[in-house]
Amino acid sequence: MICRKYRGLDDCSRLRDIIDALPARRHFVPSLLTISWTDPERNDTIPDLYNMISKLIKDNVLGGHQDFPIASETKALDEKLGEALVSLPLDVEGRLVQSLSVRGAWTGFDQDMLDAEQAVMKAFSSILNLHGEIYQLNGWMPVQPVQIVRQYAQSVDHN
Repeated sequence: MICRKYRGLDDCSRLRDIIDALPARRHFVPSLLTISWTDPERNDTIPDLYNMISKLIKDNVLGGHQDFPIASETKALDEKLGEALVSLPLDVEGRLVQSLSVRGAWTGFDQDMLDAEQAVMKAFSSILNLHGEIYQLNGWMPVQPVQIVRQYAQSVDHN
């Protein structure tokens, strides 16, 4: 009994190490396949591990879990492994990323670009004013970056 408890705690520690090793900027929610070496005459379940897995699924750290129990007398392992893999939910769409159109991405940066354009115009006016002449640009620049990016975003969305 104590040996099983320590084995369960070791399994929890290994799973925690695996979860901690997942990249922070991943696109997919991983699923977990566990292989349990069981003895049909004993109850070898490890509640600590399964509780941890359930919590990870509830917290959306894992997308799903499937246990693949194997006993010494288990036959047709390939077929049973195939069944376990088929029933394992897999994130094939990348639930951790959000797709945007070019126009949708531009919306968030529109005000920032306007602020940057005004800062550039103010700096440009200040540089010109260093020579003793007063220049007011009032929204005119040789290149209007906001307009160029907005036109590009509109042309890409229409293609």
